[in-house]
Amino acid sequence: MIDDLTRRVVTNQLSEEVAAVARDAEYLAQAYSRLARDVADGRTLGGEAYRLTQIAAEILRRAARLDGLRETAKVAGLLEDQAAPSAPDADK
Repeated sequence: MIDDLTRRVVTNQLSEEVAAVARDAEYLAQAYSRLARDVADGRTLGGEAYRLTQIAAEILRRAARLDGLRETAKVAGLLEDQAAPSAPDADK
């Protein structure tokens, strides 16, 4: 019973973090697209580009941490290889 509860908690936490990273990455993609349009229109936005780069670095850090958490959960037997949470389908 404890194993099932632990497994569900870990799976839910991983799923929530996957969704948060995916959301942040989507926001970043949209922000870079807006930045590209602004630069093409002749505006110089070096500060904005730097800020977006910092956000990208944070997303990469979180994604790497998430990968580590997944591997730890797999080694602990809390996740099956094929049952690992994945990012929600963006087309829905």
